[in-house]
Amino acid sequence: MLKITERTALPLSEIELSAVRSQGAGGQNVNKVATAIHLRFDIAASSLSPLYKERLLKLDDSRITKDGIIIIKAQQYRTQEQNKADALRRLQALIISVTVTPKKRKPTQPSRSVKRKRLDSKAKRGSLKRCVVTSETDPVTALGHYTMQSKQRPVAVELDAYFHRIGYSGDRTPTLATLQAIQERHTQTIAFENLNPLLKQPVSLNLAALQQKLIHEKRGGYCFEQNLLLRAVLLALGFEVKNLAARVLWNLPAEIITPRSHMLLQVTVDGAPCLADVGFGGLTLTTPIALVPDIEQSTSHEPFRLTKTDHIYILQAKIRQEWQSLYQFDLQEQQLPDYEMSNWYVSTHPNSLFVNNLIVARPDFNCRYALQNNQFAVHYLDGQTERHILSTTAELRAALENYFGLNLGAITALGDDKAPAKVERMLQQMIEKSS
Repeated sequence: MLKITERTALPLSEIELSAVRSQGAGGQNVNKVATAIHLRFDIAASSLSPLYKERLLKLDDSRITKDGIIIIKAQQYRTQEQNKADALRRLQALIISVTVTPKKRKPTQPSRSVKRKRLDSKAKRGSLKRCVVTSETDPVTALGHYTMQSKQRPVAVELDAYFHRIGYSGDRTPTLATLQAIQERHTQTIAFENLNPLLKQPVSLNLAALQQKLIHEKRGGYCFEQNLLLRAVLLALGFEVKNLAARVLWNLPAEIITPRSHMLLQVTVDGAPCLADVGFGGLTLTTPIALVPDIEQSTSHEPFRLTKTDHIYILQAKIRQEWQSLYQFDLQEQQLPDYEMSNWYVSTHPNSLFVNNLIVARPDFNCRYALQNNQFAVHYLDGQTERHILSTTAELRAALENYFGLNLGAITALGDDKAPAKVERMLQQMIEKSS
């Protein structure tokens, strides 16, 4: 069964899957064997509810034919099983996008205080959009260089390129259904990774660099990169977004107090605040949750909940029937310079986890892939886990490319003739860490 919601699942017998040859240049069996998957799903003949069928048929989506057939071709990966999982995941995301009914807004006459708050909020967001860092500014000293420069043209958000990258072709209105679908596709496509700090390369947080790396170069990133890119996309779509910061609790003793080194977002939809985070590694939220404490909230993966003491929230995930704390945060709004400082620390400090270890993660539709140095794990949603030790750089490279979808060639194509050797040396060091 392909799970759509808590009450809806599709029998796999309703989904036609056939193996075909991948298109593109040959080499390494790319177009020599049938590794690509061609998925066909007949909306009208399926067991979906009439409401979901009607909504799907009304979508302006190139994957839906005029006869109401969903056609998806998956050929991103090198194995048939991976492409099959990708095709099913994309079908699942498409159907999920029509399962949430937007909350009907009741017309009301706004009070004077509400009007004043709206104007203040617009003025504040306008100031943030004009807040830029000059190209000559070093990220380390950027705190003193954030200035109002209305003459400098802001970087445009490449929405079409972003949506193509994550495989999203649904609605672009600022609704909860849109946010859910985008967050799920983002997390399942753009992997969490820290290759830049390991290779002593800078981690830039300006939008142009983020789009080049995460979209065009098909790389991943950690929390600041992931959530700043998502933030830019959501603002461009008309969402109300607030920047937050958290102290990590995951796998740490209770008495340890960590800095605010994690970025997350509060997104308000139809007046209701929710939590969106696409950058917490192996346990990142795959769909948003309501900013409401003390209730178990389902996602496309594990259940999550928030607890609250005074003004402090703690995000917890239910793992093997036990609640585990991930991080704590409050609702104090953060500014871009706050993230620059934390980003510089975690990407350059000699004791930082990201400077000394390879950390990569990506959720899939029925599992989570995780890699620490050369220890590769597949955590299935039913609680089972497969673990593998990668003993060669070739195995490690293959895992990064095939399971996490990372384009390592983008690193070696930066004009540094020593980059290929640096990457190979880094991979070898990760192998030797566990030997």
